[in-house]
Amino acid sequence: MKKQYFIIAGVIVITLLLAIWGYLMIFGTPQSADDIFTDFGFIPADDPTISTPPPPEPVTPEPEPVVDVPQERAQLAQLTTRAVAGYRSLATASNTIYYAELGTGHIYSIDLETGEESEVSKTTIPQAHDVHFSLDGATIVARSRYGISSDVILGRISSTTPEVETTSLNQILNTTISDYTVSENNELLYVVRGESSASGSSLDLETLRQQTLFTVPFSSAVVHWGSTATADHYVSTRPAKELPGTLYRVLENGNLELLDIRGNGLTALFAENIVLYNTFNNGVYEGYIYDPNIDVTIQSPLAALPEKCSFTINPQFVICGGISGYSSNLPNDWYQGVTKFSDSLWQLNIIAGNAIEIINLENTSGRSIDVIDLTLSSNAESTYFMNKNDNTLWAYVF
Repeated sequence: MKKQYFIIAGVIVITLLLAIWGYLMIFGTPQSADDIFTDFGFIPADDPTISTPPPPEPVTPEPEPVVDVPQERAQLAQLTTRAVAGYRSLATASNTIYYAELGTGHIYSIDLETGEESEVSKTTIPQAHDVHFSLDGATIVARSRYGISSDVILGRISSTTPEVETTSLNQILNTTISDYTVSENNELLYVVRGESSASGSSLDLETLRQQTLFTVPFSSAVVHWGSTATADHYVSTRPAKELPGTLYRVLENGNLELLDIRGNGLTALFAENIVLYNTFNNGVYEGYIYDPNIDVTIQSPLAALPEKCSFTINPQFVICGGISGYSSNLPNDWYQGVTKFSDSLWQLNIIAGNAIEIINLENTSGRSIDVIDLTLSSNAESTYFMNKNDNTLWAYVF
């Protein structure tokens, strides 16, 4: 057995020696350390027909979406890629917008000068929607969740940490509220509906003191809030194409003044005793301008849905998203989400009774934009609005 092992080992050694001797006879000895023995010389190192694949480029992470801030050549800009639950152009900083992300309630700020977006709060408000900010952005009121488990949340934004101190208002309110907003005096203005009536109330967000402001004798009330609890408010019946609507002004003592405005599908917008309203007539949704001081009504060239419009600092002018001559089943279809619009921005001159198209949003952006929640910056140089189709936030610089 041992002799056999020696014979096998000897054969292997002799075979290896013969292989090395043959290699050296054919290719010669290596000239430098760069000659790679394991290549066995079958392919020359400088063969131009052989290409070495370049090293893979380093993988860089996708950058965060950059806020598209309006520039001189781009007056229209998309401000967010996230869906928005509510926003506010801060009165204390005209170049800053706060917004809350739909679903999470996380709060972000956008610097409109630099385009920088920063996180203000990463406190999560589950299923956050319908978020309203105070003028300085330090306080929010939001809805959390839907249906019977819905909660109204009061949030106070910390100035030292990226958090929001949240408090449930359900026990304080002790009822279901709707049509709410945060006033210029940091009050929660809200509606409580009963079986046959509705009331408008206020809650001081500092002292949490409640006050009933007025009551109307119908439950389907839509309240158009003034800037504070003591300002003029207007109340209309819920708009429906098939039903005649009525409109009231709330006086300082809480009494109601019935205005001489009626019509099917009634919707309205107000500023300094000027009322813009729309009614459905002869198959067309038409707009009107009413001055209650002189009791005069003229037809408007624009059917200005209130969610798509805002008065400028000069109440002679209104900025609206819309198209002239609505002719679909309005307002029902739009409020129910059946109809979507691709809007333009218009400037309505109340005194002259004309409207000028400022910009066709789809032609400029390449996207269909159904304007909602339109507001103006505190310096009136920009208008902000959301796209109802995807809840993104946009801006237009005049």
